[in-house]
Amino acid sequence: MNNADRIARILDRADIWDVVIGYASAVDLRDWDRWSSYLTDDVSIRLGKVGSVDGREACKNFASGALADIGSTQHLITNPEISFENDDTAHVRSVLMTLHTVEEEGVYHSLQGFGFYLYDMVRTTDGWRISGAEVQILHSVGDPHGRAAAGGARHASV
Repeated sequence: MNNADRIARILDRADIWDVVIGYASAVDLRDWDRWSSYLTDDVSIRLGKVGSVDGREACKNFASGALADIGSTQHLITNPEISFENDDTAHVRSVLMTLHTVEEEGVYHSLQGFGFYLYDMVRTTDGWRISGAEVQILHSVGDPHGRAAAGGARHASV
């Protein structure tokens, strides 16, 4: 790989990571138009036991509905591993920690989940976009009787 190709690959990595960070930030801000802008039209999001949702609009509707009863959330992602299948296809694995909270009659319930986000990325005319995502929650802690925990079981994390 020559220097120009190496620089292009570094720029691709930066652009991909910007999409991944933007995706998580948009969830926490409940900015569903921004969130869905990171997805391809034919995206598939796999949510473990919850199942899969296919298509940008269906994913947007699912995510906004699944988090409607949840108060604040934080989706913290780190340790990105980015691999390239070719110049226009990449895969990302990142560590995920989620915090979902609900306030109910002055009592705060929270659920924390720990695991991985897996992303399939494709280069489009609009830049890198997510064509597939999978949430792998390895373990969680929190109030199993709180609404946040019940919501967490319903929607995992998007």
